[in-house]
Amino acid sequence: MHTGITPTPTGNGYWLTDSEGSVYIFGDAAYFGSMTGLALNKPVVGIASTPTGQGYWLVAADGGIFTFGDAGFFGSMGGQALNRPVVEMAATPNGQGYWLVAADGGVFSFGNAAFFGSMGGQPLNQPVVGMAATPNGQGYWLTAGDGGVFTFGNAGFFGTTVGQTLNRPIVGIAGTPDGQGYWLTAGDGGVFTFGNAGYFGSMGGQYIYKPVVGIAPTRTGQGYWLAAADGGVFTFGDGQFWGSHWLQPREERTCVILCRLRNTNGSLTSFMAPPQFYQSFFFGRLAGGSLFDYFFDITHGRVNLVGDVFGWLDIGHTIDEHDAVMFQAQRIQAFNWGMQAARDAGFAVDGYTRQVVIINRDTDWGGVSIGRSMLLPHTPTTTWSHSRAAHEFGHVLGLDDSFNTDGINSTRYLDQHCIMSYATRGARFMMTFQGLSMDAGPILNGAYIDKLQGIPPSRVFTVPANLAANYVTLAPLGHADEPGFLLVCIPPNATRTNTYWVELHDKSNWDRAIPNSRIAIHETRPGDGGAYVLEMGGRQSLNSSNDPAILIPDGSIGISYIRQNGKRVTVRIWELVPAAPGNVEIMSVVFNPPGDDVAGEHVIIRNNRLNSVSLGNWLLRDDVNHPVKGPWQFVFPNITLLPGEDITVWTKNGTNDSRNLFWNLNRAIWNNTGDAAVLEDNTGVEVSRFVY
Repeated sequence: MHTGITPTPTGNGYWLTDSEGSVYIFGDAAYFGSMTGLALNKPVVGIASTPTGQGYWLVAADGGIFTFGDAGFFGSMGGQALNRPVVEMAATPNGQGYWLVAADGGVFSFGNAAFFGSMGGQPLNQPVVGMAATPNGQGYWLTAGDGGVFTFGNAGFFGTTVGQTLNRPIVGIAGTPDGQGYWLTAGDGGVFTFGNAGYFGSMGGQYIYKPVVGIAPTRTGQGYWLAAADGGVFTFGDGQFWGSHWLQPREERTCVILCRLRNTNGSLTSFMAPPQFYQSFFFGRLAGGSLFDYFFDITHGRVNLVGDVFGWLDIGHTIDEHDAVMFQAQRIQAFNWGMQAARDAGFAVDGYTRQVVIINRDTDWGGVSIGRSMLLPHTPTTTWSHSRAAHEFGHVLGLDDSFNTDGINSTRYLDQHCIMSYATRGARFMMTFQGLSMDAGPILNGAYIDKLQGIPPSRVFTVPANLAANYVTLAPLGHADEPGFLLVCIPPNATRTNTYWVELHDKSNWDRAIPNSRIAIHETRPGDGGAYVLEMGGRQSLNSSNDPAILIPDGSIGISYIRQNGKRVTVRIWELVPAAPGNVEIMSVVFNPPGDDVAGEHVIIRNNRLNSVSLGNWLLRDDVNHPVKGPWQFVFPNITLLPGEDITVWTKNGTNDSRNLFWNLNRAIWNNTGDAAVLEDNTGVEVSRFVY
């Protein structure tokens, strides 16, 4: 979830940040680093730029400060007890200090930021949500969720929204360049102006996919930017659009042609529902389960289904003519008849990007032209199905069926996690749409959502080729509002041809019928449009931390379920050492570090097994100076090494923790001119040897 925006000093760009501490640049904003992939005690809640534009600060909810570029570190609240979380920060004009504000209105000042007072300890109607400094840094404003404004130092009071009816709570405040006014913005994108702050427009009353989280003024004060939780940026006045971190909706302009066949005597057959039903089903926004809602939801607003319904039209052919042809030829024939009937009626259906024909007769239904058109029946015996319509429209959008793969074997329609296996698999639930009961769900797999460009690049974690274990926190595919990555990509390398995708499915929304939250891994192949869910021993998913890890088919990557935190799940993804897969390995020996050898020497050991390993009473020794076991051997304490996890054994003195062990020697052990590190298990069997 995106949490903040700050403009560059020129106003020709801006930075966005999200709760993971990632930083996204637009316009002339330069990149100086981020917290992406690093462990955070609490989520990042705000960003502020230095006056030069050559750096920025990130602030976390625990008051931790992270500095990048020329942003100086002047202190933080990290590690200190807070009554309420930090919600925002503001920098002093010369960048030599900053303020933090907490939800209870407590203000913390660092560097040359002076303390002018706070609301800490005072009663509030609603929590404080934002902060803005005056132009000369001699004061600041705080704002609360009800639009209450609290002034300190030389910050003037120009008004408030307290007492007004707000559609959504206030989420941010920004001051004008001369300090004689300010703007407030609400979660629905409404903007409220006070003092000399001009009104240049808002998103209030308009449909936005995710709430607005902040506001930033232009350098002239003649405009502003609003940032939304999905990375969308909305511009007003002289605030120029330099890009956003959210993909713009792509309209899929579609025509739906309803056609009636004739009886043998030439009379028209009856139909199941009026055209308005199909208009709502295909194109209804927030219509309680429309196809528009389905694709808009699962692609996070990328696929925007729009169009028209024509009919019911006389298709110009009889039931007998239709039934005289079988299988796919029947489908293609009926589709072509429907298109011609629409043309004959004067409808310009060939100009639509996507085309759907619906007939009132049982038929061979499905895609006609992949990436463009499909045929569906709606009859008393072929009941209307949201799942079937979504599956076939997936073909219209260019998606293939999805498969399972157990080793080298693959079978169509057996992916339990994807609507593109609708024919035989996929957990479906019953829903009612305009009085008609039908089955619905599940969602698409992550590889297909990514193919539709429905996942922002920032929410895809690409595994680096570094042989290290990566811990990735995944949010469910259908919950872009949750912090974390939505998809993991394991790209090909010199020995691996295929791409692998790791995704989390949550028991909610369009996936509400799955038994439980689960991790699925899919494979895509060069020149092949399909997606293949990995299956090992009948398992297509990791359902809990008790499940053994899944190995990709070539054995080079292991994936394990680590822990669940609310809707999110942390997975470990690691690359197995090709020379000796499936064991505990000495990965490296740092024998000649910069500076003192004793202080820097260390050995990195990794568990390349698919299960956890207890290292209690294992031994590590060098084989050149001390080939015989003796006082120089390191005896491991009772510690468990998880699959893919590294542990470092340091020569120096120190206190052991879960990732670092200390030999507590006062002299170097690893020869700079060559040595061998030997690892033995608790029975004396040599497990790994590293020679340099």
